[in-house]
Amino acid sequence: MSKLVRIESVYGKEREAQLLVKSKMEELGLNHKIFYSRQDNESMNLVSVIRGTDSITSKSLILNAHCDIAPINDADRWSENPFPGKIANGVLYGRGSYDDKAGIAIILMIVNVLKNLNLTLGSYIRMNILWNMILY
Repeated sequence: MSKLVRIESVYGKEREAQLLVKSKMEELGLNHKIFYSRQDNESMNLVSVIRGTDSITSKSLILNAHCDIAPINDADRWSENPFPGKIANGVLYGRGSYDDKAGIAIILMIVNVLKNLNLTLGSYIRMNILWNMILY
C-alpha cells in the first residue's frame, strides 16, 4: 500500500494508481473489466467479480473503493512531503492512506485471504475500484 500512497492520484491523474491496482488484481488471478468515466484515459475504473456457487439463495457483496485524493493546496505549508508512503511506528503516512487507498488495500487483502484459504463462497463478490467516488 505504501507504493500506492506514493502516487499523486489527484483528479485528472488517476491512471498510474489504477495501473498499479490492475497489476495487483492480475497477480491475484482476478479477471477484470475496465471502464472509463471521462473522455480521457485517466478515469480508469476496474471492476471484477468472484463468482459464487449459489447466487440465488446467497446474498452478494459489493466492495467499493476509490484511488483519487484531494489536491494539495498550499504545498509550502506542509511540514512533510504529502506522498512519502513512509511507515513509522506502525503508521503509514501519506495523502490518501486513509481515504481511500486503504479501502483498495483492504479489498485486495480480502481476495488474497480467500485465495490462500481456498474458500468457495456461495455468494458473488463484486469489486469496484474507481478513479473517483463522486457520481456525475
